[in-house]
Amino acid sequence: MSQQEPSTPLVYAMQDDVAFFSNASKDDRERWILEHWCALNGHDASRAVKGEAPDFTVDDVSIEIVEVLGKGRRRHQEYKDDLKSATFRTHQRLNST
Repeated sequence: MSQQEPSTPLVYAMQDDVAFFSNASKDDRERWILEHWCALNGHDASRAVKGEAPDFTVDDVSIEIVEVLGKGRRRHQEYKDDLKSATFRTHQRLNST
């Protein structure tokens, strides 16, 4: 976002969401899921070994992270569209006052 574009805490949070759900953050999302899985199942996430297939191995347990979305759903695009809309509405609101 350029310095000329107005923003709000909500828009900043939405920018973080867009970044988190991008392909570039896939490893971060997988690590986040693994950490929660380990906490729920009594494993130490710091002992997990990253692989490709499976995604992780921890305490001799193979873990493959799979996300299931509805047919045709493009969540990352949805987040980008929502951010664009929120940025536009914020800009309109600030310019109308």
